[in-house]
Amino acid sequence: MFTGDHITADRGKPVAENFSWTYSYELQLVSARKLLEYDFEYILAGHGGRWLISNARNELKGFLEKHG
Repeated sequence: MFTGDHITADRGKPVAENFSWTYSYELQLVSARKLLEYDFEYILAGHGGRWLISNARNELKGFLEKHG
């Protein structure tokens, strides 16, 4: 799954930060939660270098549990 601006990657892990260009960090997390409605194995993040996040569903779930 290509996530566009929903998720960035850092060393193969999903991250989302309250960047100055983010309209609403809270809405960004709500939007990222919606990604779990889809069936996927990998995330190719829109930013953060060329990191391919494998085991992506579990990584994204863990990230969202930690950040909101």
